[in-house]
Amino acid sequence: MTRELRQLRQIAGRLQAVVRQRTRLVNQLHQLLARTYPELAVQVKDITAGWVLERLTRYPTATALARATEADLQAIPYLPHDRVPNLLARARDSVAGLDGALIEELVRDQRRQVRDTSARQNRLENLLVSAYHALPDKSHLDTITGFGDVTAAVLTAFVLDVNRFPTAGHLVKYFGVLPIEASSGVTREGTPRGPKRYVMSPRGNDLVRRYPWMAARSAARHNPAGRALYARVRAKHPDRPAIAIGHVMRKLLHLAFAIGKTGNPFDPNHYPWHAPAPVESGEIAAAGDPPGGQVQAAGPRPAGPAKQEVTATGTPTVPPGAGPVDGPVWVDFAHVRAQVPMTRVLDQLGLGARVRGAGAQRRGACPIHRGDGRGRTFSVNVALNKDQCFDARCQSQGDVIDLWAAVHRLSLREAALDRVRTFGLEPAPGSEKRNG
Repeated sequence: MTRELRQLRQIAGRLQAVVRQRTRLVNQLHQLLARTYPELAVQVKDITAGWVLERLTRYPTATALARATEADLQAIPYLPHDRVPNLLARARDSVAGLDGALIEELVRDQRRQVRDTSARQNRLENLLVSAYHALPDKSHLDTITGFGDVTAAVLTAFVLDVNRFPTAGHLVKYFGVLPIEASSGVTREGTPRGPKRYVMSPRGNDLVRRYPWMAARSAARHNPAGRALYARVRAKHPDRPAIAIGHVMRKLLHLAFAIGKTGNPFDPNHYPWHAPAPVESGEIAAAGDPPGGQVQAAGPRPAGPAKQEVTATGTPTVPPGAGPVDGPVWVDFAHVRAQVPMTRVLDQLGLGARVRGAGAQRRGACPIHRGDGRGRTFSVNVALNKDQCFDARCQSQGDVIDLWAAVHRLSLREAALDRVRTFGLEPAPGSEKRNG
């Protein structure tokens, strides 16, 4: 590690401490306002906005605000005038439980700490950017559309050397940008209660997750790769935009990995990112990430135009050596099974660390009926590409396609199609590989 990189890492560590301190102070301010002006939380999304902090200086409590006039509030810088009547009406009907001169001074003190910590964060960010630009070897992360200098500097400080990560998937898992199953708990028998849902993993550095998340919101509008992916995921989850932002965040880490491996800056026109992709499940894989995280250039391979597919277990109708076919294409299940080993499927499903063992036979928690990651009823033979769960309530068993279908809740036909798209496989012997 060079001297310049050590300096960058030290500044990033200090910035992380200040960001955590600011978050704690903002939470304390929220708790205080819940007792002095609880109606404010439903009126503003960000209590650290400039006009909100200035209002807390002049009118710390609901009682103090109720004594003000519209002209008084309109004199507060950056306070939208259309908010003034509602602020006064809510303050005069407030159910606040704390009031008085001492409470007002307490609110002003808490507001002062939040503003001071924000100023310290800005100074450290500027210092971090200066250290980033002083690095002898440029990382080119700031060329990715959506990444600012601060985000590029933070990633560089904590990645250090991209060669530490064999694939882009390892980089993604290192920072925890992947979904995990969450439920309301399990019964005494280990059966999950309530409907299953997926949330972003809490694993990873909180500072790194903070800045790429904000970068993903920008990339969803301005980065061609992120914009295409965001549109596809939003079409599938129209009422949950945070899922699409999480996918874009993961895409940005894949781009960062590609740029680190190739040493080339990001080229937004390197691939036709807007090309449609056949998506039934696994939107991230369909967004153009190459199988196994292998990198071709300064960006992952894009999804190609969709072709209609029909699967069957019989002999493929596409003759060996045939070129692209415009009509329906048969998919040979045996051929699809043989192209990707079980170890690679486990890594793609995020199960590589869950099943353990020194030899071909590995054991761990069943990914099908145990969402909490506990137990050792799931057995995988990576040499035979077979899996089985010995729990009497599950008893699932099969090969790589059966496992893919069970984890993603797909039929065998849908699972085979999804594997072809995800790993870029040949749907039948002699046919072209699928990109997407």
